[in-house]
Amino acid sequence: MNKTSNRPSINFWIISSLALVWNLMGVFAYLGQTFMSQKILLTLPKPEQHYFSNIPAWVTAAFATAVFAGVFGSIGLIFKKKVANFRFSISIISMLTHQFYNFFIQDYIAISGKELALPLSTTLIGFFLLWYSYKMSKKGLLNYSFFDSSLCVFLVPAYISYFENRASNFALNNLIFLEGLSPTCFRASKFDEIIHA
Repeated sequence: MNKTSNRPSINFWIISSLALVWNLMGVFAYLGQTFMSQKILLTLPKPEQHYFSNIPAWVTAAFATAVFAGVFGSIGLIFKKKVANFRFSISIISMLTHQFYNFFIQDYIAISGKELALPLSTTLIGFFLLWYSYKMSKKGLLNYSFFDSSLCVFLVPAYISYFENRASNFALNNLIFLEGLSPTCFRASKFDEIIHA
């Protein structure tokens, strides 16, 4: 009886799949912004050129953490793992950090001339996924395994110092947020070995 009641509904699979697609779009947005070519940058208005050329490392780190945590949270949801709760929480915190910079330190709406619709919808979707994940967890649909804890390792503080000096390095920007999910505690010297390999 319990197995029947805990069986995922079609809505669960639809929401989980859409969550993954949505967060993958966020990853592509991050990659597009971080690795924007000089040619594309010069086509933008001067205020936006100045904005993208002077984004602090901690903001880039927050953006990357938000989207990658969202992707892995969605994957956790699809595989019915409670670790999705943690990953969506990290994603929300990082997203709010990123938006704090955009709206309170920089007036990005005024700079870009864009509407509030996208950042507002991003925030609402983020909170919805966090709420939905906890709701499914309370229903007993999500389970916990020993290896879940090893997948929760986000060494963001250690990464920020590296973004300061290597924010434009393609290998670092991609590897640190993927390697950070490993149970191994990577150190600064390890990143240097990866970059200079």
